[in-house]
Amino acid sequence: VCETEVSAPVYNISEIQFVNASRPSNTSVDGYLDRPPSPVTSANTSAISHVVLLHMGYFEMEGTIPPEVVDLPYLRMIDLESNEIEGSIPSEIGYLWGLEEINFSRNKLSQQIPPSLSQLPRLQLLNLVSNELSGTLPPEFGNFQELKYLYLDRNRISGTIPPEFGSMSNLVELLLSYNELTGEVPASLSNLRWLQELWLDHNSLSGTLP
Repeated sequence: VCETEVSAPVYNISEIQFVNASRPSNTSVDGYLDRPPSPVTSANTSAISHVVLLHMGYFEMEGTIPPEVVDLPYLRMIDLESNEIEGSIPSEIGYLWGLEEINFSRNKLSQQIPPSLSQLPRLQLLNLVSNELSGTLPPEFGNFQELKYLYLDRNRISGTIPPEFGSMSNLVELLLSYNELTGEVPASLSNLRWLQELWLDHNSLSGTLP
């Protein structure tokens, strides 16, 4: 078994477009996700400003997602699955307009899902499964036009399902099970003509499926 300790954040890596730090099955990797060196300058953030894919799943990372992630304007995919990341999802991610996939599943993220994520015009996958997210579902998510997969199950999300969710015209899978949702299932979900999977179990929802 190879054991490797990552002692510096990815902000020190230069001239790269793809960061793949996922842990192979025979490797034990320990690391952290943190802010770049302070103060933030064009010199120390431009080093990886052209990264388009950030894949750091199963990395055993701790810490929070730094708002300075907005300094990666070309980012198309960010995958931090199965780590120990805490805190909130930075609202600044909503400025990464090229993002197509976000996978923050199986971490310890908390607080409310930022409505600013609805500003991502190319987003097709949003996976926040198995965190500690709370608050309500953002009605602004109805603005998503390219989103196909929305996975929010196994959190602590409360309140009702916004009727605006019926405006996500390309949605294929909507997973909301194992939360604290209440109220009636909105009839607007019948507008989701491409929807193939709808998981609503283990909530306190009422009414009938549209």
